[in-house]
Amino acid sequence: MCLRGISWYGFETDMRVIEGLRFHSMDYYLDILQEYQFNGLRIPISEQLVLYEPSCIPDKRNVMADLTMKGKKCIDILDVLFEKCMNRGIAILLDLHVLKIRQPHPLWYLRGNPKYTEETLFRTWGILLDKFWRYDNFLGIEIINEPHDNASFGKGDIDTDVDWMISRFLKNYTYTPLVFLDGVWWGKDFRNVSTDILDATRVVFSPHFYGPTLAPLPSYTPKYLAWYYDKLLGHLINENRPIVITEWGFNPTTDMAWVTNFIDYLLDKNLRNSFFWSLNPTGKDIQGLLNNWTTIDPIRFMQIEKLCPTPTIFHFRSD
Repeated sequence: MCLRGISWYGFETDMRVIEGLRFHSMDYYLDILQEYQFNGLRIPISEQLVLYEPSCIPDKRNVMADLTMKGKKCIDILDVLFEKCMNRGIAILLDLHVLKIRQPHPLWYLRGNPKYTEETLFRTWGILLDKFWRYDNFLGIEIINEPHDNASFGKGDIDTDVDWMISRFLKNYTYTPLVFLDGVWWGKDFRNVSTDILDATRVVFSPHFYGPTLAPLPSYTPKYLAWYYDKLLGHLINENRPIVITEWGFNPTTDMAWVTNFIDYLLDKNLRNSFFWSLNPTGKDIQGLLNNWTTIDPIRFMQIEKLCPTPTIFHFRSD
């Protein structure tokens, strides 16, 4: 399989809907993704929206270019996106990107806040699973985005071990699609992950990697990068664990040396499945694949195509 995926954010922000619908319709963007053979879409969301704002309707200015979305609840717009993607052969990965909008969270709960606990996290995913389980293109769930600071693997600490939290989740929810697990240290580090407690048929390891614009390193030579990435996830590669890079992106002005050698490393390890960050051109540091919400950036797409030159063609059943 070759997964040529991309993230499209907005549901996890103050907009509470995929960004860009004030410029073009949802179909406009999906037509572009289909033309360029993207077969995967990663959608960041927030626990706040799902659990505490189920009736929220986006500001009409944020959907002004797509009249079919006017007056729809945010969660129902996500429903429409699932259906449109299913008809186009595009799989969807849901990513719990934030808990409370605009509030940092190094772990999967907010310490001292009873509205954002492990129990509410599980309940949020339960709501999403119940609502979208019927879609054949529901690829998986990225349980929590980029745990960091005191987040850990394999320490035996119930409050900080992300792998043990995933293990508890899997015991409570047996009907999930694939479950994607980010590394600690902002999604990149899997050195101490307890693979023996994770169901190998359901868990996908999902690293996030960026170049010097966002994640400076001492060197960007092929030799150094190979050593560095082998240190972080080499044991998963050696054990033939399923790995999908669910975030990577770059600034063509500052990151070309990195991205060239990074792609070569992934190809050498046969790690072709990924989700590029992002479709949106609004990121303050690395922007995204679209220029002005209208055309594909050829430099970025060249690297995406190099990594996955022949994307798998998906045919999903329609209920």
